[in-house]
Amino acid sequence: MPAGWDAKCFTKPDDETIHAAQLLNTATGVAPAPEYYLEGVQRPSLLACLYDGVGNLAVCAKATMRYQPGGPLAGWIFAESVSVSLDHRRLGLGAYINALLFAESHAAFGWGTALEQVKADNAASVGMIKRCGLRQDPGKVTIVVNIAGGYVTR
Repeated sequence: MPAGWDAKCFTKPDDETIHAAQLLNTATGVAPAPEYYLEGVQRPSLLACLYDGVGNLAVCAKATMRYQPGGPLAGWIFAESVSVSLDHRRLGLGAYINALLFAESHAAFGWGTALEQVKADNAASVGMIKRCGLRQDPGKVTIVVNIAGGYVTR
């Protein structure tokens, strides 16, 4: 982490923090998570934020215990929305915030398995996920149907 920067994790972020994360997501081409997910009220959720030396949100990521407790993915955390401001890319900050997200969300929620998705041709994000210790499970496949067209992630 660069000198003078500050990392913070929130299970109940305030409105200003939620709005800043959504703006950063939008600026980086990542679909922002709905406010009710980020609030951590509907489902346990954690928002990891990295602020630059002057207090601006430069990097963020979120994770949610979104799966039903009695379902086949019970105990899984869904990590998503890793966003690094355009001015701070290629410094390893995405991997840093993603690793922090996993460590802090595990401490908070005690999950057993993590799920994170990215398009296979997004080499930077695939590399970031691998640097955080995740690997593809050949026994699991995710299928996303988007009736609006386009992609859900980049």
